[in-house]
Amino acid sequence: MSIQFRTCTAEEAKSIQALFVSVFTTSEGEAEGKMLGTLVENLFTEKTPEQVYCYVATDQDQAIGSLFLSRLTFTTTERVYMLAPVAIATQYQGQGIGKALIRHANQELRSMGVHSLVTYGDPAFYSKVGFLPLNTDIIRPPYPLSQPIGWLGQSFFHEHIEPIPGTAQCVPAFRNPDFW
Repeated sequence: MSIQFRTCTAEEAKSIQALFVSVFTTSEGEAEGKMLGTLVENLFTEKTPEQVYCYVATDQDQAIGSLFLSRLTFTTTERVYMLAPVAIATQYQGQGIGKALIRHANQELRSMGVHSLVTYGDPAFYSKVGFLPLNTDIIRPPYPLSQPIGWLGQSFFHEHIEPIPGTAQCVPAFRNPDFW
């Protein structure tokens, strides 16, 4: 096994979308798989510099994992991104590939001068890659959270994330309260 991490290409959009559908259908059911497939399709449609980035893990040039980073904007100039969604092919899960892919994406963000990264997910997993619980008063999510314990973040240049005034605005693909 020779795992590589890199920015995904436009030509990989359909295979990455299929990966997300497969992973989330297996773990969460058909409706969730379909919803994530649509989200990924929309993220690829909106993929513009500075707004949406996609990274991929490959094994022998086959996509086995992927993640998206999308810009959250505020009335300030803070550069904050959101990590979501993330998928690792079922047969590759539990081998540290997801963590390594997230670390790769974090290095890319740091090199771009991004201040902070947030995610909305399982604290047990994301704490292993540097995410800490994030109070919604520090960074206000775009929509009310159904599971506030899953709002997590990390700062790349400070010990803690500094409060940002106002509510985050997300890219259009995430402008659906069902995701929150």
